[in-house]
This record gives sequence, C-alpha cells and structure tokens, in this order.
Amino acid sequence: MPSREQRRAKKEEKKKASQLNTVEKKRTQHPLTWVLSVIVLIIVVVAFVVAPALGGMGQQSRLIFGYYNGEPIEYKPDSYFARQRDAFAERIENQSDQNSDNFQWQALQVWKAAFDSTVVHTAVLQQADKSGLVISEKKLDRNIAQYGPYRENGKFSAELYRNASNAEKMATRELFNENLIHDQWTQDISNIPSPKAEKEFMLGMTSPERKFRYVDFSLNNYPDQRVIEFAQENSRLFQKMNLSRISLRMDEKEAEQIYQQLQESPSRFEELAQNHSSDENAEKGGDMGWIRYHELAGMFEDSSKADPIFALEKGEFSGLVETSFGWAIYRSDEEAVTPDFTDEEEIAAVRSYLIRNERGQVEDYFINRANSFVANAEESGFSTAVAAANLSPTETKYFPINYGESFFLKPIQIENENGSGILQRAQSNQRILTNLFSVAQNDFTEPFVLGNSVVVAQLLEERQAPEEEVEQIANYHSYIIQNFQREEIQTHFLQSDKLEDNFMQVFSKHFLSS
Repeated sequence: MPSREQRRAKKEEKKKASQLNTVEKKRTQHPLTWVLSVIVLIIVVVAFVVAPALGGMGQQSRLIFGYYNGEPIEYKPDSYFARQRDAFAERIENQSDQNSDNFQWQALQVWKAAFDSTVVHTAVLQQADKSGLVISEKKLDRNIAQYGPYRENGKFSAELYRNASNAEKMATRELFNENLIHDQWTQDISNIPSPKAEKEFMLGMTSPERKFRYVDFSLNNYPDQRVIEFAQENSRLFQKMNLSRISLRMDEKEAEQIYQQLQESPSRFEELAQNHSSDENAEKGGDMGWIRYHELAGMFEDSSKADPIFALEKGEFSGLVETSFGWAIYRSDEEAVTPDFTDEEEIAAVRSYLIRNERGQVEDYFINRANSFVANAEESGFSTAVAAANLSPTETKYFPINYGESFFLKPIQIENENGSGILQRAQSNQRILTNLFSVAQNDFTEPFVLGNSVVVAQLLEERQAPEEEVEQIANYHSYIIQNFQREEIQTHFLQSDKLEDNFMQVFSKHFLSS
C-alpha cells in the first residue's frame, strides 16, 4: 500500500499536470490574450520583486513618489514604504482570485495603498516630533524583546540578538521607535473625549426607522414598438457600414505622405495600416468591422464628418480626415445599409442607444407608468395594482435615514429574498432618502430614478430603533468615535496642501512605460 508521502506526491503531480494543461489550453486557444497576460505578469514581477533592488542603484534611481512637507515619500529596501508594500501585497494575494489575470491593477492597488500609508506615517512622525513626543528606552527595549526579530520558540533569544550586526540592530530599533511613536500619537489623538452632546446626537441618528414596499420599472423594458418607431424615424443614426481605418498620430505633412502612397497603390491599405496606424485595429489591417453611423459620428467633434465616409462605395477610401488625435483615412469594405429594425439584436442596440442618449424620453415613459400604478394602487389596493401591472413587489426591513452611510447604522436591507435590491443602491443618496422619509403612513413617494430603474415606494410602518440596538451603539460609542477620528486623520493628511503627490507619474514611468 503506498505511503502517505507517495500518495501526496501523486496528488501534487496530478495538480501540476492539470495546471499545465489549463495553461497550455489558454495559450493555444487565445494566443493574443496569452501574450498580453505574460506582458502584464512581467510588469507585476518588476513591481513586486525587481523594484526592491532599485533602491541600491544610486541617486539617479531613487524612487520618490512625492513629498510631505518637504520630506520625500521614498521607496527603499527595508523602509516603512517597503514593509507596507509587502504587507498589502500579501493581503491582496490572500484575498484575490488566484486565476485572475488582472495583475496590473493589483500591483497598482498594492503600491498606492503603501504610498498612502507612508504619507500618513510621515505626517504623523512630523506632528509627533513637533509636539515633543518621545518613547522611553525601557518601552522600546520591551517591545523589541516581545515582538522583534530576535525570538525563537516564542521567546526572546539572547543568542540571536548577539549574532545580529550592529547595523541590523540599529535599523530594527529605528523601525520600532517610529512605529511606537506613530501608535502613541494616533492613540493620544483618538482618546480625546467627545462631548456628551455628540454621543446623544449619534444615538439620535438611529431613529426613526422606516419600512417600505416598492416596485421598480427597468428602463431595459422600454417597449419594442416604441424602440422600433424611434429607429424608423431616425434610421440614419443606425445605418451600418463595414469600415477600415488608418489612424495617423503625426502632423499633416507626414500624414499626406502616407496618403500619397495609398493613392499610388490602393492595394497597400492593409500594409500601411499595419505599419503606420496607431489604433487597436492596426494588426488587423485597419479592419473596424461593422460600425453604426451614430458610433462613427460620435468619434468626431463635428459629427457631420461622418457623412462623406458613409457615402463611400465599396472599395473607396476617404481623404485625410482630421481627428482629435491626428489624421485618419477610412475605407468602405461594405456600403452603408439600413438594418432590419424588427430583428431582436437591432432592437436591443437601438434600445441601448435610447437609454444612453435619449434617456429622458425613456425615463418619462416609466415615470408615467409609475404614476398610473400609484393611482391604481390607491383606488384598488396595492396587490391589485401589482397584478395588473405584472410587477414583483419588494419589501424592506426597518432602516434609519443615513445620509453619510455611517457604518454603525443599519443599511437598507431587503426582506424577501427574491425581491429587487435596487433600493439598496440609494444607501447614501440624500435626495432619495429625503423622499423616502418625507411621506406619511401608507402614502407613496414620488417616482424617482435610481440607476436604470424608476422606483415608487409606499411607507408601511415607522418605529423607534429597538432599545437593545441603541444600547449596543452607546456601549461602542468610544470605538466608533475612534474609528471616525482615525479616518479623519488619514483624510486630513492625504488631502493636505503639504502633500506633493506624484504617485501616478512615478508609478507609470517605472512600471507601466513600454
């Protein structure tokens, strides 16, 4: 019978084989995506691994991301910045989907969080120095012994301490001293007692609580017939043409030279696009695929520039067209056609256009429907109106008004599991919360737009917050206030005029430049 180690080894081999198969499958099925993922991974390796070495490459390679009150926010190995970067990287690694390809975004998150943390740390140390705050040698020694790098089997090891170099001991001592000063200053600020009136005000925010039921009308359900009518009346907007483009990020004289080559040899369009075009279609010979008139017109400040392009016959190309990025040459691969507006895909495309560009028209339609629903509900009852309109009502739990979306107050929650959660998106929307907390018992709110829906709600009940919940907030009052104060301290320093924030420029230069 195989040993436990043999079974484990077999299991590991199977796992590795499976991972290799998955990787190979991705590489062969999506070669372009594979290459891009590898490029991004290299960027992240530089950001996470190679960057620590940059600090030792001399003055010219210093990674200074900004300044706080004249003091550089600099990345160096074993610095506070470096330790914060490592800590945030480990946290994201533990929390993130290991199969995620979004490495570049994760690297940006890690470095930005470390930068912000270092700014606050630098500002706190400056404030502490200004106030004369110092840590006693006794306290510093005790903390290093309890939490420092000289511990073995859960205890302080005198041998490890003796074997450490003086430079290492000094660096450890400086690090612990800074952290203790930071913690002490923050604690002193957070422990400033709050006035009694502040506590009473905070407890007063818990009441009243209200409970609603509501219905929502999705803008995505705008009737097909209305969509078709709009499309037929504005058919020019939705004409489609198969186009190719050469995008030229250069001055007019250089662009004219490319255009001259095309005139001399029209069959070289794809070659010229691949060699000179600056957009994402270059590797496809400039092929943009089928594009609608309103999409092309939206690419120009003067939408009329799309007219001569959409008048091209198959195989013809335009002259030089000035764009916001330089110049472009368009070629018609298929002449413009008017779509079949009874086709489901076309109806969906026109509806999407309406919601983006003629939103008021769609919202007005559903606001009128919501008002009709309210009139029917007031006359025949809520259930009858719901059935007549073929809607699914949703009921909320009790919640207080919470303009600032404070964490200690109950958020908007849904009572019925299958109900629409759209109202939860109004957690901190002052206009909508005011609407909800202004109606009388059993009355309906005015219809309001929330996201891609029109909502109308009826107040069912109002009550004072349960006594045990108020008592719980009272007991945690000091903790809540301390959290607020810490957030305010961080916000204050990160928004201070003393901060020169060059993070994005430096990060882009060192980690994102080609």
